[in-house]
Amino acid sequence: MNFPHACYDPELFKTMTDPLDGAKASSNQHYVDDIAGRAMRTAMAFQIMTAVGVGERDPERLRLAALNATAGRTLNC
Repeated sequence: MNFPHACYDPELFKTMTDPLDGAKASSNQHYVDDIAGRAMRTAMAFQIMTAVGVGERDPERLRLAALNATAGRTLNC
C-alpha cells in the first residue's frame, strides 16, 4: 500500500501517533536511532497507516497493529 496523497487532519493524526508512541513504550525493544531502529519505527507506522486506511480508529487495535509489525505480522482489520 502506498500513501502518496494521504492527508490527515490533526485529530486523525493524533489517533495514529498516540498508538505508535504507546507501542514503542510497551515494546521490549529499544528503538535507538540506528538503521534497525528507524526501520522498525517505520514498519510500525506503516501498519498503523494501513489500518487507518481501511477504517480502523480504535487506539488499542492500532497499537496492536504497530506491535504486530515488530513480530513480522499484520493486523487483519
